[in-house]
This record gives sequence, structure tokens and C-alpha cells, in this order.
Amino acid sequence: MASLFTLLVAAAVMAGTYGCLLETIDANVKTTLQTETQTLDKVQRLEPKINKVDDKVMEIDLRTRVIRTLQFIDVSKFAVSDRYQEKLYLISKDEVDFELEREDKACVAQGGYLLELDDEAEKSFTLDFAKKIGGSTQIAMGGNDVQTEGTWIYHHSKKPVPSSLQWINGEPNNYPPGEDCMAFKMSEDGLNDFACGKVARFICEVPLFA
Repeated sequence: MASLFTLLVAAAVMAGTYGCLLETIDANVKTTLQTETQTLDKVQRLEPKINKVDDKVMEIDLRTRVIRTLQFIDVSKFAVSDRYQEKLYLISKDEVDFELEREDKACVAQGGYLLELDDEAEKSFTLDFAKKIGGSTQIAMGGNDVQTEGTWIYHHSKKPVPSSLQWINGEPNNYPPGEDCMAFKMSEDGLNDFACGKVARFICEVPLFA
């Protein structure tokens, strides 16, 4: 039978071994934590650089799409805007007796459709472009109330013209009667109703090719 002294010595040895094991595990955990922290720190430092690369890639992609889109536009017939979001805008170089169907087909031939304003920001951009080009008292677009007086829709998509769009004060007023088309009235820098068939330039909206 083992003596009490022998048992005590064995217990002490085992306790020491267990303590060393715990110290080893603790050291390994600390090393792993330090390594992971250093790795995370490197990733966080790289993130802004990665974001810059992503931005550059996106910019190159957009420029490529602009070039691809421009290849299908007849610049002898249309003035071309700078890129706005993922669109270009075209204004006819010649005035026409404006007809919705015919002018929309002319826009479709360039890869787009008669302008359909979504909001005030797009209106501001396209109005500035129209002022830069000039050459007409009216720059016509796709909005109209031909079918139902006072119910404005877009010719190409048949979507309603947003009620949030601001017109020139007092417009649309359908005066004189028959003002069923929508345009920028250049002398007043805003949206106006005018008679379809009147002389005007027109503006197309062209989404960038994928």
C-alpha cells in the first residue's frame, strides 16, 4: 500500500504537469489572438484601398458603357449630354413639327425614347443641358395628356408623369385649348404644356448599354 508521502508526491507532480499544460494552452490562445488581431488590422488597413479599386473599376465600366452607347448615336442629328447616372440625353439639332409617335421612333433608333422625367434632379440636369444647346423656344419630351385632359402620362412607357414635378407657375393650363404635349419652355426655364404639332426641338433619354 502506497505511503501517504508517496501519494502526496504523485499528486504534486500531477498538479505541476496540469499547471504547465494550462500555461501552454493559455500561451497558445494568446498567440492565436495576437495573430488574428494582426490579420484583422491588416484587412482593415487594406479596405480603403480595396474600395478605391472598386470605385476605379466601376468608373472604367461606366466609361466603357458610354463609349459603347455613343457608337449607336447619330451625332450628325443629335447633340449629346454628359453622362447622368446611367443615362445620356440627346437633343435634336433640327426643329420639327413635333409629333409624339414619330419623334419617339427617332429616339428609339438611337437606343432610347422621348425623355421621361423621374424627379427634380433629372429635370434640373436635362434643363441645364437644354439651355446649353438652345436653338428653340420649346424642347419637347414624352409627357402628354392627349388621351385624357389633365391626366399626364409618358408616351413611350405609358407611366404617369410624377405629380411631384414642378411646372412653370400656372402651368399646365391647356390655354389655348389643345396644349396636350410637354416641353421645356426655354424663356421661363421650366415645364410647360404646348400644342403637339408646333415647332420644337425634342429630347431623348438613352440608358447606357450594358
